[in-house]
Amino acid sequence: MKKLISILLFVLLTGCMDVSTDINIKNDDSGILIYKNAVMDDAEMDTEISELENWPGAKVTDLEYEKDDNTYIGSRIEISFSSLEEVNEILVIIFDPEETEKPLIFRENDRVILSAEFDAEEADDEYGIGDALYSYIIFDFTIQIEGEIIEHNAAEYNENNNSLTWGLRDLSSDGIELVYQTDTTKLADENLDNDEVADENNKNDQVDNEEMAEKDEKESQSSILTIIIGVGILIIGIVVFSRKT
Repeated sequence: MKKLISILLFVLLTGCMDVSTDINIKNDDSGILIYKNAVMDDAEMDTEISELENWPGAKVTDLEYEKDDNTYIGSRIEISFSSLEEVNEILVIIFDPEETEKPLIFRENDRVILSAEFDAEEADDEYGIGDALYSYIIFDFTIQIEGEIIEHNAAEYNENNNSLTWGLRDLSSDGIELVYQTDTTKLADENLDNDEVADENNKNDQVDNEEMAEKDEKESQSSILTIIIGVGILIIGIVVFSRKT
């Protein structure tokens, strides 16, 4: 939290900041996270978050775009993940919570729970920032999921792609609260399909191996028969030659 507040204070002194986090989580808890961080081009600020840029397999690209008649420069970081534990590690880097014992996102059976917050009152009480936060900082947090949403406090919900979005004011007032249920039947079917494909491949491999073994056996028998016939002809030839002499 202190790290985030220090960044916000710097922004208030130098210019606007545009930050977004987009997470797409599949039914099996894998997915992609895209983090964008940019400031106005006249702000002398390092927009890198080294922990994310150095994340294994992270794809980092430079950003430069126009928004509200201003030019922003920064970076875009794309990270693929395979578990909610990885997502939690990334969210801890982004939100920098005071307490890290309880994960920000975790699974309980077929339900996934996400809970995160940013205490803007702490920044206001300590530094007198107040509503200036919302004037200088654009912060959007969006998560797209597969599954049924049980409860949430998002400011926006897009039913077309089952995504939810929170802004900085939402974060500072109510935090992020989301509970959704994954389709375990679908996941089980996917696993079953994968198992069936694997079984079918194994059966095909077994059939191929049996056919190859049968072919080898036939070729071996044919070779033995050829040798026997050859030896027989040779013996007959020797016998005939012996009688003539």
